[in-house]
Amino acid sequence: MKKTTKWQKLLAVMIAAGMMVSALAANTVMAADEADDPTLGGGIITPDSTETVPDEVDDSLGQNPPDDEGTTTDVITEGGEQTGNEEVQTGGGQTGEGGEEEPETGEPETANVAQIGETEYGTLDAAIADAADGATIELLADATTDGMNLSKDLTIQGAKGLAEKPTITFVDKGIALWGIALTFKDCDVEMNGIGATPYGEWTWMTICASTNASLTLDNVDMLMDAEGTTNSPHAIYFCTNNVLNIQNGSTLTIQNYANDALEWDGGNGGYNVNITDSIFVSDHNRSGFTGTFYATITNSQVDVINSTGNGSNGSHFIIKDSQVNFNDNGSHGLSAGELSIDHSTVSTLNNKGMGITVNNAFTVKNESVVTVSGNAENSSYGYAAVRLYNDFEFTVDSSSELYITNNNNTGLYVRQGNLNVEDGAVLEITGNKVSHNLLDGYGGGVYVGYGDNYDPTVTLPADAQIYNNHALTGGDDIYVSEGVNGPTLTFGATGQGWRLDGEPDCTHLIDGWYDDSEGARWEAHAETAEGNHVEEFTEFGENGLATVTGLKALKAAHGLVPPEEPEEPSDPEPENPPYIPDPDPSEPEEPSEPSDPGEEISDPETPQTSFPSTDPSVPDAVPGEPSGEPSETPAETIPDEETPQTAQPPQTGVKVAGSLLLVACASAVAAATLRKKKK
Repeated sequence: MKKTTKWQKLLAVMIAAGMMVSALAANTVMAADEADDPTLGGGIITPDSTETVPDEVDDSLGQNPPDDEGTTTDVITEGGEQTGNEEVQTGGGQTGEGGEEEPETGEPETANVAQIGETEYGTLDAAIADAADGATIELLADATTDGMNLSKDLTIQGAKGLAEKPTITFVDKGIALWGIALTFKDCDVEMNGIGATPYGEWTWMTICASTNASLTLDNVDMLMDAEGTTNSPHAIYFCTNNVLNIQNGSTLTIQNYANDALEWDGGNGGYNVNITDSIFVSDHNRSGFTGTFYATITNSQVDVINSTGNGSNGSHFIIKDSQVNFNDNGSHGLSAGELSIDHSTVSTLNNKGMGITVNNAFTVKNESVVTVSGNAENSSYGYAAVRLYNDFEFTVDSSSELYITNNNNTGLYVRQGNLNVEDGAVLEITGNKVSHNLLDGYGGGVYVGYGDNYDPTVTLPADAQIYNNHALTGGDDIYVSEGVNGPTLTFGATGQGWRLDGEPDCTHLIDGWYDDSEGARWEAHAETAEGNHVEEFTEFGENGLATVTGLKALKAAHGLVPPEEPEEPSDPEPENPPYIPDPDPSEPEEPSEPSDPGEEISDPETPQTSFPSTDPSVPDAVPGEPSGEPSETPAETIPDEETPQTAQPPQTGVKVAGSLLLVACASAVAAATLRKKKK
């Protein structure tokens, strides 16, 4: 057997070392790949590594309560006396050695739900019975009550430091207030299916009050739902000099009452509802507000919706910084005595009767927006979308907007009084259609006066939009009745771009006001000349306004020859396009140098020049704006100095190549050494 020389041994050692280096490189690559793979959890896993598991919480130390906690209750004797706090174990606790349950160290639940001073009570009713006039009862937890029949002032409020507001649930009767003040504060109240008070004669309402009583909700969510009652109750029924305060983020929701949500009984008045920084909702009751009282709404939201009767019925509304909606009611929407809308948004939509009817003063001011649409379809009481009824002042100031659109009878009906819509105000009265004869079929847009009875005065801004309304008898857009001495209307000329809306009219442009009297309706498209009636009204002054007094019926329309349609603008062709000579074929183009794919990326701090694209479909880049299409060759991303970058491991192929190169170098050194030795 041939003897192995020391050089051969050296070569074997070096080859083995190279193989070890290659193996180490491969392991490193695998670890790096696992760190990049989110499904592997990241990190380098070694045989000694262990997974960290959170320490289990020891329930026996009170750190984590069991699923079934023990409860502590008051034991009440048949006579109603409390025999003490006795602990009733309903499950839970930790079982120690020998099967004995270890006591829980968490604080036990209290059975008491109310407190007056230092005295606690197991029931709210017990606390109410024991309270003195003017007392404050603090709620320690949710509570129930059989009803409240009160002849002393009380405040019932959630105790401080509770995790959430406690809830008072009425289980049998409601509330009777005998000339006193009741306040709920920092709690919630539920009165579901409650149709009577505890007082034997007040059995047809949930809450009732005698003279001088008041109810206040202060940071309270109160739900009154009559679902399930059988006696058709009212919700809150007040009499004389009563006050309902809803304030400080409260919400009062009254729903499903066969009778009214808030009602005054017809006594001598003095019933006030004050809604401040709060929400009031009346949904699917007979009416929301019924009776002549004041509803003052400040920085609040009021929704009176889905009433089977009126949304309101004659109350005075003072609305400021609020959003008020009277929508989808079975009769009138917002029926008011006085109506003041100050920096607010008011909508009355899709009410079967009138959208807004006002019997007293009417004011819209300070950038208010009023929208009245889809109302007055009922032929018994749908007189108009907006009706101003009695002899008062009515004003829409220059900063406000009034939209009366797409209603089912006259848009604006001013029966008496004086209406002034100031210049600068937005007034749109369009798309209203008389569908019945409550106003004898006149005045689709505006009706001023009523027959020969009254002489109201109406002043509208010059740019008011009044067109595409329709009447059955006469005055599609404007009708002024004969009155006593003659009602008066001041209005402006038709506007640019107004167009008729089709059937029963045409769709031509409007160019002026035309007579539309009963028996002489506007017509410009009859089959014969005798069938046409085109009599233009042109009595406008230099200020662009006209004033008519007495009987007048007008329509925004056009003459026998409709206005010419404006031509659609088109891009004009240049008269003399610039001459661009063809390139000279005798002069060959200089070949462009091909780009070096291995060219280094320029220094990011060196400003780059953007050149126009040679592709005609790609627009040239505008200096200061990003160029349209991205480059075909993706550029290296230059990291933002302010954004921390995550170091990326080198690619696997690069590492393997490095390892093989190291083996090759070791082999070459060994071979060279052997050759040198042999020489």
